Amino acid sequence: MLSELFKLLMKECGLTQKALAEVMGVPLQRVKHLAAGNVQKLTREETEALIVKLHVRADWLATGEGPMLQSPKELEFNRRLGAVRIASEKAGGAQLNREQSRLLQEILYFAEVEDYAGLIGLLPSLSPDEQMLLDRYRASPQPLRDAALRVLLGGEPGGQVQHVTGNRGQVTQSGKIINKGKGKA
Repeated sequence: MLSELFKLLMKECGLTQKALAEVMGVPLQRVKHLAAGNVQKLTREETEALIVKLHVRADWLATGEGPMLQSPKELEFNRRLGAVRIASEKAGGAQLNREQSRLLQEILYFAEVEDYAGLIGLLPSLSPDEQMLLDRYRASPQPLRDAALRVLLGGEPGGQVQHVTGNRGQVTQSGKIINKGKGKA
């Protein structure tokens, strides 16, 4: 029975015995034995290679019944499941607290499955009041912006606010970094 399944699989996928051996990661002689009916059972590694690389359904390999290849929905499910596994492994390797690990897993997952809306949803957002305040600050003339920074940072009313620019613009007062970002604040 296994030999018949292999013949059907090679025909459906357009593979030669040599190509199938490469996909499975086995010697050509092993595939020849499978196709000739000299092998009764696949190894776990051989089965996994067929499922992962050729998208063969495991139940078809076991019984020869039903669809041979995974449906597009099954392929997408398996792709997302793999993305979860990869994200979990990577996040687990980083020495992070539980919340940081969860956030890293989500970022890696959304990036892997190219879900950019999901990535954007992870970004912190400003409340409407915070956004209005930031917009008004950005629209203000520089002297008013400097005064606002002095007030917020508890500086002297007539004190100076230095502007330092570079790759990452920084506004400093008394040697302290009070804002990191691009350009002048």
